[in-house]
Amino acid sequence: MDLQTRVVSAESIAKVLTPRTRAVVVVHLYGYVADMPAIAELCRQRGLILIEDAAQSIGAELDGQKSGSFGDMAIFSFHSHKNLTTLGEGGMLYVRDPRMAALIPALRHNGHCAYAFERPDYWKPAMGNVDMPILDGDFLQPNNYCLGEVECALGAKLLERIDTINDEKRARALRFIDALADVPELEFHRVATRRHNYHLLAARMVTGPEQRDRFLRRMHDDKGIKCVVQYIPLNRYDYYRRLGLDKADCPNADTFFDSMISFPFQHWLREEDLDYMLQSTREVLASLR
Repeated sequence: MDLQTRVVSAESIAKVLTPRTRAVVVVHLYGYVADMPAIAELCRQRGLILIEDAAQSIGAELDGQKSGSFGDMAIFSFHSHKNLTTLGEGGMLYVRDPRMAALIPALRHNGHCAYAFERPDYWKPAMGNVDMPILDGDFLQPNNYCLGEVECALGAKLLERIDTINDEKRARALRFIDALADVPELEFHRVATRRHNYHLLAARMVTGPEQRDRFLRRMHDDKGIKCVVQYIPLNRYDYYRRLGLDKADCPNADTFFDSMISFPFQHWLREEDLDYMLQSTREVLASLR
């Protein structure tokens, strides 16, 4: 990842490709769209499947093209913390290949699918079938990822407003960032275009992990503001360590994680709360110098 943008580039991906590579997953972290035209071209040249993790970047765009529309597949999240939600949970999968897209309904809902033949009587043998989807001779295990109609109705209405929501959130993020432009300890990623939707408001404490920890502690204990640290590099999670996947050459990811700060930031955050967080940040940093 790039230390400033916090996303991968075509150059950084090309360095780690091997003959065993079959797919590339690009995460638009914190809501910023990676350089997808260059990455898509790299994947096309190498014959690789390109998957976009657009969970945090819904509505963000690059050169007028929305995140999630560049790759062969894309995933979106509608968790309550995201810029678009469906009452707490839910998500969406985009698949470009019609052959693969045809498998999704059965994967989504316990193998439920239509019959593969015409029925003279629509009620025979039953309303629908249950089967195991097959891709290139391999059985795919279905699960239950249903999203209810009420949740979808809310999501559809919010989707109509997603550009407005993102524009308003970006404006507030820029106000916060610009108000701290004279603070040398914090490094933000400032993007004034729709390439960033500021799902999260993240910064790096350039003075290091120990100063970061002192700042977080003082913000919480003295000001009642709970900043957090997101996200642990995958190779540091216990799950991946137990799988033997604890080795990774990601120095920028390690550097950023060890000194990053995620400020509380939601679309519904009140202006007075944003101002209080801003003033508290200045006061705490001044006291730590």
